[in-house]
Order: sequence, then C-alpha cells, then structure tokens
Amino acid sequence: MDSTSSPAPQGAGGQDSEQAGLTSEQRDDFQDFMAAVESTAGLYLLTSDQPDTAQALAQRLWDRFNGPARTAWVQQPRQTLTRFMQLLCQAFRVTLSSGDHPVALMQDLLRRSLGQSRAKGRPALLIVTQAHQAPFFVLRQLVALNAPDADGAVPLRIVLIGEPALRKTLEQTALQPVTAAMVGELHLEEEAAAAELPWPDTCPPGAFDDAPAPGFPPANPGRTRPPSPAAVWRAWAVRQRRWLFAGAALVVLVVAATALLRPPPTVQTLAAPALPDPASASASAPPAAPPPIPVEDTPRPAPPPPVAGATRIAASATETRADTGAASDGVLLPSLTDQLEEGWVALGQRWGAKLALAQPCDDALTQRLQCYRANKLAFKDLQAINRPGLLLLRQGDVARWVRLEGIQGDQILLASSGRQWSINTAQLNAEWTGSYATLWRLPPGQTSRVYTAAANDAAGRWLNQQLQRRQQARQLPGGQTLAERIEAFQRHEGLPVDGRATPTIFVRLMGVIDLGEPRLQQP
Repeated sequence: MDSTSSPAPQGAGGQDSEQAGLTSEQRDDFQDFMAAVESTAGLYLLTSDQPDTAQALAQRLWDRFNGPARTAWVQQPRQTLTRFMQLLCQAFRVTLSSGDHPVALMQDLLRRSLGQSRAKGRPALLIVTQAHQAPFFVLRQLVALNAPDADGAVPLRIVLIGEPALRKTLEQTALQPVTAAMVGELHLEEEAAAAELPWPDTCPPGAFDDAPAPGFPPANPGRTRPPSPAAVWRAWAVRQRRWLFAGAALVVLVVAATALLRPPPTVQTLAAPALPDPASASASAPPAAPPPIPVEDTPRPAPPPPVAGATRIAASATETRADTGAASDGVLLPSLTDQLEEGWVALGQRWGAKLALAQPCDDALTQRLQCYRANKLAFKDLQAINRPGLLLLRQGDVARWVRLEGIQGDQILLASSGRQWSINTAQLNAEWTGSYATLWRLPPGQTSRVYTAAANDAAGRWLNQQLQRRQQARQLPGGQTLAERIEAFQRHEGLPVDGRATPTIFVRLMGVIDLGEPRLQQP
C-alpha cells in the first residue's frame, strides 16, 4: 500500500522490540536484519515461535520503512493465487479495470508500477505475516514477482514472517525456488516447533475466504473467520475438476502411446504353404528378423576419487549412464535422493565442520561459518567465487541440489547420493537454475551473522584491511573509506556498485585471496 495514504497499523504490532521479549543479542540480530532489508532488495525470512514477538517485529519493520519506501502489509495469506494478486495490486494502489484479470497480467502491471517507483528512488517493501499459512503457489508467486528486471535490479523487498514450521515447509521440493531466492534469514524461536504444518499440496478449504484488509494488521490478530459452506463447496469442486481433467488426459496419453508402440500384427495361415507368384513374392515375404543387440563386455571405468585442493578432471571421469547408454549426459536427477540439508552437511566436512542435519546453517554459525546463497549466477561467477558449493539443477519438472566439487577448464565435477560425474559448461547451462550455496568463514572477532558489515565492527575492519593490502599491491585503485574501496572492488569484479559490505563481497574477496579455505581450482 502506498505509505503516503495508508492508515497506521494498530493492535499488538505497536509494541517495541524491547517489549517483545528479545534478549540483547536478539535485538542486535534484528537490527542487523533490518539493515540488510534496507540495503538489498530480495526475499527475507523471519521466524519466531512467539506470535506476539513476530507481530511486534513486523510493526518495527513497518515503522522503519513506511514513508521512505512504498510499503504494504498482508496478514494470513490464505487465498487463491488470483485473490492474492488482487490484494497486492490493491495494497500497492495498482488500478485494475472491472472484471477478471489473469495472474500474469496483474503480475506485469504490479512489477511495472514497482519498477517505476524504484527508478524514482522509492523502493517497495512487502511484509507478509503468518506466512506459514500461505499455500505453496502463493509463495512461489512471490519469487516470480520478485525476479530481477532486464537491468538486473529487483523491484521489491519481501519479508516473510511466520512460525518455525515455515522453514520445514520451504524445504519441500516444489518450494526450492523460494529457498534459493532467500538472501537473508533471522530465526528468533526459543525452541523447535512441536509439530510441522501439513504440506498444502492443494488449495485448502476456506482458502477462498476474503483475507484481512491489506496494508495493516486486523484488530484481532490471530483469529480467522471459519469457511463458509459455499467456499468449501467451491474449493472441493475445483479440486475434483482438476483431478478429473488430469485423469482423462493421462488415459488419452496412455492409449496413444500404446497404439504407437504396439508392433504390427503378423498374419499366419493354417493352409499348406504354396509356391508364391514371382510377381508378388517380394510383397508377401515375411519381414526380416531384427539384428541382435550387441552386449557391452567392456567394464565401466571406476568413478574418480573425491577432489581435494586443486581439481584435475580427466575426460574419463564422466559417468556412463546405464539407462540411456550415453557417456556425456551426466545422471538423471530423479535418481538422486540427497536433500539440501545433506548437501550442507557434506559441504561442512570440506571446512572441517560437523553440521547438524536438522539446522545446518545455525550449527555452522556456532563454528564461525556462515551459509551463503545466491541466484541468477553465471559460470564465470562460480569461477570467481572458487569454492565448493551446492548447485540447483533442473531436468523438466525435477529439481535437485548437487555438490559442486571441482572445475577444470570447461569440465565441472558434481557429486550427489554417493555418485560423482562430470559435465561440460554447455550441459551445466542447460540444467543449472543459477542458484548456488556455499559456506564462508567469518573474519576474526566476528561471532554473529553478517548481513551488511560496518566500518567499526570486526567484519568491516577485517574487510577494510584486506582491501587496503590489495591497494598497496596495486591490484585495486585508490580509495579512502571502506565504501570507496568496496566500490573499487565491485567494479574490478564486475559486480553492481553500491559500496555495501554484504556477504557477496566477502565471498568474492575470499575467492581471490588465500585464507586456507577449500578451493575448486588453483587461482
């Protein structure tokens, strides 16, 4: 909703963060979280097991951004996708003509309006509270709405606030794009959630009800109106119709495939064989038997050993696929079973860390490591970062996280589910979504998560010293302040220039200086 004319939120959200039951360390983490949201557009996640605390922190976000930013607040997003997009257009004051509008059209109008505001120096912020109630198609629509423009700029900042169970929901395969789009997370729960929310694979009953008015929380937060009988009937009819159409389409496809693959029938006669007429001998001759299929006797080469330090990938490292017989197509993603958490645990071993499978990134922070995620990367970015990581690959409708173990020339060594294989850059570009995750070691003296480092904290001082050394070695142009040195480094690396000490700066800098961390290849 446009902040110049939106009413001020009322209710439980008016509490101060000190009144929300936060410790001093949690308050500092939240201040860093707000600074990160202010500095970088993207998708952020805030979880808490105390609804009053989450409501109070949402109010603090509103108070800070409502005015300088074009801000909207949506609570309990349990709508269909069309209704949710209508609410967002209403919240951000995007005028729609009367009648129904496709979701794609509303998305285009909303992105165009937000892009015009960003060009005028007024970014947009969307606060979604009780996000654990959002259906998966609503969460995925937020990623589509927040995709970078043609110039690489992201038009919207989105903060998802919900219970800890939301983190389990985001681990589902269908929501991997949402997880990959996260650029910052803050978890303030005191204990793990007692139970997980059911996976919303369909629009739940009552999802067609009207949502609370966008732009401010309702007067009775936490209470929802029970679904009307008509809403339940419509939701049931939509589900049945969808499954009916899907079943009919599946039957048609099976029948068509059976008809196409069925061999032509052979005609046999019981009469005594007669000498064929020479003119029709060629037409009545039975078809020749197909040649026998050759059997491969050559044993397959053993998979290459795990990569450590500098990676040397030979052409023979490519795994032969038994299902297709191809020697250069890698593996089929549906055959892989590793989850993202297992990838983090295996990745931590490269840094000598033992990460818990339940909360690997939180466990990494206790060992002075921080998780890093980015999307929309290119192959040259992987070479510049120069460290093992996790890549999100996609084949059709199947997406899997695999480990990036090494790069040598145009060959990329991957690993997952106890298997290793190599692909070339063309195959990588065809399957890679651009999402990448890795670990990086916190600078000396830094104990908390880094969102945007300042010149007077431990991470900022370390970064300033490293950039000064590169200036003295004439590897960077001159600069007097930390922001000026970061801008010089960003220009040198081909990054967007904003002068901010984000985790991307640390990861890229650690890719060109030797700090004893794991490498993909020799610099």
